[in-house]
Amino acid sequence: MRFAVVLVIGAVSAACGDDLSVAVDVTHPGPVAKTVISVYESESVDCTKIEFGDLDEDALASALVAEEIYGPDGARVTGDLDGLSRTEPKAIVARGYDDTGFLLSGGCTMKGVVKGKDRVAVETVSSMIVSILAETPDPYQIAVLATKPDGTFLNKREVSWHVYAPIGTEPLAPSLAVKVGDSEWQPPRGACTNANGVARLHPVPPSLIGGFATRIRASWAANTLPLESALSKADVTLGYPLRPPATTKHACAVKVSANQRRLVCLDSDIGGNPIARELSISVGAGRANLVSTGTVGLATPPIGVFAKPGATNGDFDVFVIDTNGIQRAVFSSAAVSPTLCGGCTVVDFLYMPSCNAPDNVAKIVLQTNTSALGVMQANGGMMVPLGTFADMQISDLTLKSAGCVNQISPMSTKLDRQVVVFDVTATDGTKLTRGFYNCDPSGCNKLLLPVPEGGVAFATSTTGERRLVGPSLDATGLVMSSWVIRPTFDAATRIDLLLERDRLPAAQVPHDVVVGKLDDDAGFDLIWDIPANRGTTLQLAYSRMAGDQRLEVVAPITNLQTDDLILEDLSGDGHPELVLVSALGSGMLNTTPVIVIPTHVPPAPTTTVAEDCK
Repeated sequence: MRFAVVLVIGAVSAACGDDLSVAVDVTHPGPVAKTVISVYESESVDCTKIEFGDLDEDALASALVAEEIYGPDGARVTGDLDGLSRTEPKAIVARGYDDTGFLLSGGCTMKGVVKGKDRVAVETVSSMIVSILAETPDPYQIAVLATKPDGTFLNKREVSWHVYAPIGTEPLAPSLAVKVGDSEWQPPRGACTNANGVARLHPVPPSLIGGFATRIRASWAANTLPLESALSKADVTLGYPLRPPATTKHACAVKVSANQRRLVCLDSDIGGNPIARELSISVGAGRANLVSTGTVGLATPPIGVFAKPGATNGDFDVFVIDTNGIQRAVFSSAAVSPTLCGGCTVVDFLYMPSCNAPDNVAKIVLQTNTSALGVMQANGGMMVPLGTFADMQISDLTLKSAGCVNQISPMSTKLDRQVVVFDVTATDGTKLTRGFYNCDPSGCNKLLLPVPEGGVAFATSTTGERRLVGPSLDATGLVMSSWVIRPTFDAATRIDLLLERDRLPAAQVPHDVVVGKLDDDAGFDLIWDIPANRGTTLQLAYSRMAGDQRLEVVAPITNLQTDDLILEDLSGDGHPELVLVSALGSGMLNTTPVIVIPTHVPPAPTTTVAEDCK
């Protein structure tokens, strides 16, 4: 199909004394029900960006200066192409649609200064339907299928990519990437489809270990192209085999002393006696190696280890809590007071860090049977029972996490509250997840979390607001939300509200969630694990944007079922390492492997490939 239109140049031409115009000859590869001729004038707009979808709708709308619509016979239906600039660079775009508004073809030509009765041709090509083929084992390769809307394979058509990487990273192979934004890059040229419509793309990963997303750049794409995500190649095959005692609930914690950082974990000696083991870390070739640097014997069965601030600013000492609730410092001489709980038997605990007033004292929550809780100061002392379940009968509970959350209200100043979150099983079998704070022997203020048994964490926004993070549901499915507390001042129920601040998509309900800074921007980043039958899937959510959504990465870790995640700086380079603690006895010979994934260090050696479309 072929027809011609005329672009009339505006008031600038009057001073020249001549009629200035641009005749545009449009040719489609086949019949269309509607042709839209659009003219864009902007220094930031060109035909390549339009063809490959590099400009969003807002950017195109702001650069649009004229548009006409033509029917199937080439007759103008509406719009005009009058009043265009004589000197501004113009992208003249023709798009052909079927009678449902589906894109069938597209083409573009650039026109600079108009000097007289000029003429340009816009020859459109078939639009492209792009499908991602079955994933290859190589995270740095994406195979795509390109077809016409009727399913015909497209041969010798260009398909390209756009990488979004963590802020502060560069392309691993700079010669094969052109930077187009802050830690964003594209190839100098794309890949070509073969006779079967297949193109194999080789996105250049970031130079440091981390997640990254790839947007497929397709020539005149007619369908929405999802982001493909991957985790830079990190060697997770080398884990340190531990044998924690059967009573263990919290196997590892991080010790910081005089700029020395160590991972302290519970283990057993050759005779099966409980010990605490100190591990140092070294990083190289995309791998973190753990080496034992010492052990300490433990006289009683341990429940777990935790870290709390030491006497020197910036230090963190590690303590063991045993089944009697007694604390003991390991690999330091920090002193604690005895736990006074009337001969209780402790089955689990959580450390609650100090917040600002009124909750400015660190505490420890002790679980003393399947449904009883008590709290004491973090340095030990008398345990005070908590009356948390006056409104329901429960058969079991599982401690999850504790931290600081802002409480806001127009009737009071902003407060910091210590919140402990746990799963509850009612006597009728109902499962709930609740947050509790402001507790006393008569009860606690309660927060009802929307998704039961989902992992939670605590994060601080760029404005300093302290939030609770956890799963919730909306019309799109599962999301991760962050909240602050909005009190209801209901003295009878003491149930308060969660006021949502933001949300982001989630693949499945998280098991464990950790918060930290995975790149160099100001926002907080999230990692959570999703249990699977034969491994674990990690989901990373960065605060940076990848187009119009947050950069998120889903990465399977085979043959490792995690029980706990720790995100802390173990190497002292200012960036955190991710510690994966597997489930008790899930490794070879009933061991519990601990694996460390470094971030912000070069990945395992890899080969990068240049695209070949010419």
